[in-house]
Amino acid sequence: HVAVVMDGNRRYGRRHHQGNAIKGHWAGGKALSDFIKWCRLAGGIDFLTVYAFSEENWSRPPAEVDALMSLFTQYADDTLRKEALESNVRVKMLSTDSERLPRSVLKAMAELETATAGCSGLTVNVCLSYGSRSEIVAAAKALATEAQAGRLAPEDITEDLFSRNLTTWSSSHEAEKEAKVGGGSPTSSGKTNSSSCDPDILIRTSGEHRISNFLLWQVRTTLTTFWLCLLLLTCFSFMRVWCVSCRRPMPACVHGDIFHRQTLAGNHRARPARHSWAVCTATAAVW
Repeated sequence: HVAVVMDGNRRYGRRHHQGNAIKGHWAGGKALSDFIKWCRLAGGIDFLTVYAFSEENWSRPPAEVDALMSLFTQYADDTLRKEALESNVRVKMLSTDSERLPRSVLKAMAELETATAGCSGLTVNVCLSYGSRSEIVAAAKALATEAQAGRLAPEDITEDLFSRNLTTWSSSHEAEKEAKVGGGSPTSSGKTNSSSCDPDILIRTSGEHRISNFLLWQVRTTLTTFWLCLLLLTCFSFMRVWCVSCRRPMPACVHGDIFHRQTLAGNHRARPARHSWAVCTATAAVW
């Protein structure tokens, strides 16, 4: 599970598009499409959760908010739907305050969810009008309501039960339930508990170190590995480009599964994983 804070688009637009912040957001959408393709090709990634619009973003100038809402609608209708269907990608919208979203955005996202509901590959969660504090409060209220009604004893409330009441749980475990019905495995990683909705890697594209009210409950273990994973991802990208350009066999950690050997195209046999990690370490040191 990879989580991404889509940050820095305004600054990019102002810097590279003559002060036009909206063009920066559109460029961010294109970058998201490219990243979705990368996640599919990398293998082993079941979920991608992107922070597209926070509850705090409603405080931006009305003209910018309106432009962003139009962009979301156009992107969902014209770009994301086509690419998702072609790539067997399922798209879900996660929101903690959907009532503030325009009808056009809700309609576009609902149609996108319906169109991609049958896709069985990567699941992309798009967080619109989302705030992690609101998500946690809503989960607490749901459990309090159950306890007040006598359907739940306070001592039975656990971390796992709390996670089941979060917005991200429903998206992650719908895919698991459907896989079980179809006779397949819940996820490629084999996870079936609450940890499967927690991100393994968190990336903030602008380089900021703040979480900004994004998945506060879910990233409790993610932060300890964030910089290492980001460094390794960068190394993998460099190594993949180098292997392709030099027509060399890719190490197992670059081609797909990090922990196992794989047979690569071109009748080359992948090197043992320990050698791959050695190459990663060396590349990291140089980088």
